[in-house]
Amino acid sequence: MATNTVKRGDTFTALCQRVDVDITETVIRSQIRSGSWTQELTVTKTNEATGEFTLSATAAEAELWPLGNAVWDIEYTDDTEVRSTETVKLRIVEDVTHDN
Repeated sequence: MATNTVKRGDTFTALCQRVDVDITETVIRSQIRSGSWTQELTVTKTNEATGEFTLSATAAEAELWPLGNAVWDIEYTDDTEVRSTETVKLRIVEDVTHDN
């Protein structure tokens, strides 16, 4: 399982593609979780025919993220089929440059 580091308070954006799948009719959800805390990411379909989309959280949302380890995945629902990606580990660290 891969581990990525993100900084609390930074805008979070992930460019994604579901290869060789038209996502026009696909419901896409994604969450980052740590214990009882959950961040629902915003999904923006950028090219449905080629399966391209972005997942994002604003800097204001990310400012509230807890420091430490979290997990993240993407869930696709097509008709009645629900499929999730591999879980990715995230390490949320403190941002050095910020307003106090």
